[in-house]
Amino acid sequence: MIFIDATWPGDWPQKFLIHDLLCSNPEEMIYDEIRKRSTYLKRKEEGMMTVDERWEKIVEERERKVKENLLKEQEAKNRENARIMVEGGAPTQMISQVTEYPVQEVERMKSEYQKTGTIKM
Repeated sequence: MIFIDATWPGDWPQKFLIHDLLCSNPEEMIYDEIRKRSTYLKRKEEGMMTVDERWEKIVEERERKVKENLLKEQEAKNRENARIMVEGGAPTQMISQVTEYPVQEVERMKSEYQKTGTIKM
């Protein structure tokens, strides 16, 4: 890993490159390739649309992963709550309501717990 202090005074080989990467105005950039690409992406409508579409896809994918993880976490909590409530002898309807498991599934868990002392989830 390399750390570069972009504010360091004086002349150094990467100074202009870092300047261009930090610069928000393409007209003030030094390297032609970076200036041209930045002008396209920041000033031309088709470039801005390209960036927008890419960001939208990135954001959508991130949101999908967050939702997926939240659902997995909620399912794990529901399983744990169901286990604790079955072991504690809570009423079937209450367990079903808290965990959102169907009554039949809760009854299966209770029956299994009574027979084996464990619950398969």
